[in-house]
Amino acid sequence: MIFIDKLKEREKILNPEFNRLIDLAWNNQSHKGDLLLVHINGFYEESISKNNTFSDKKYNPHVIGPGPEGHSELAHYSFINKYRTTNISKLNYSEYLKLHEYTPERSKEIDELVDLEETSI
Repeated sequence: MIFIDKLKEREKILNPEFNRLIDLAWNNQSHKGDLLLVHINGFYEESISKNNTFSDKKYNPHVIGPGPEGHSELAHYSFINKYRTTNISKLNYSEYLKLHEYTPERSKEIDELVDLEETSI
């Protein structure tokens, strides 16, 4: 379960750090296009450079696109994005906890909720 109130708590702590990280990256680029290359998945593909030694036609090893690591990252992002967009609770965290306080009368209902939550991950 994802709780908006918990996300907002973390956001207050993390946003200034993300902003600081972007400012550091921006100010310490060795070239003004470095962050653009990160954004468009620009990278140096060493295997192209190695293959150029065996081929008459030479290819530029500086490429744009996700590459093997990028495809893995996109698949991981897709999984995480689906979870984070389909498991947002309408309750805040304290309300959710109150609903799940154990009482003998509610044991069946609690077991069903726990099973539902466990299988949604």
